[in-house]
Amino acid sequence: MTLLPTVLFPHTVTVEAYRGPGAYGPLYSTATNLRCLAVDEVKLIRDPTTGDQVTSSAQLYCPAGTSVPAQSRVKMPDGSERTAMRTATFDAGGLPLPSSVVVYLQ
Repeated sequence: MTLLPTVLFPHTVTVEAYRGPGAYGPLYSTATNLRCLAVDEVKLIRDPTTGDQVTSSAQLYCPAGTSVPAQSRVKMPDGSERTAMRTATFDAGGLPLPSSVVVYLQ
């Protein structure tokens, strides 16, 4: 697997990973910073649970191995807060091509 150079991840976002439901609402982990390339672009994607088409208003292109669970809270570089909908892993499968993870945000 070929890793992308860190210079390609110019933005820093803050992620509070979703841990599950709690007695008083959703539970989140401690906030962590994540280096990525943040892109504000509207895209149609499939909801992983229902299969319906939904709209993603922004995407984060992250280093391979990044984990951002669905329903996690993400604070963008401009200060806005978004919710992670799903992730997609791009794996080169042994070819000398870069691998990455894309996080689709509401």
